[in-house]
Amino acid sequence: MSRRRKEPGPLRASQDVRRTEHHRERQATRMAVSGCEDLDDLLVPILAHPNPHTVPERGPRRFRHWKAPFWKRRTNERRRRNQALLDVVDI
Repeated sequence: MSRRRKEPGPLRASQDVRRTEHHRERQATRMAVSGCEDLDDLLVPILAHPNPHTVPERGPRRFRHWKAPFWKRRTNERRRRNQALLDVVDI
């Protein structure tokens, strides 16, 4: 759809403002990079963890009911019951 067909409203106005601010930021970054001699000076090393010797704690593990034996047994019982009903109807 073209921009002419979109209804102007508060949401549309905020989208336009966000788009123009983002465009200004990209242009400013582009100008800063173009004036730099060595691009390695612009890069900041990023560490995966604040302390590389520590391992982040995992959250609580979720119980997966479909992997539990009772759930598989329940599924098989339903399958057998439904097959028995189909056999009775076919007779």
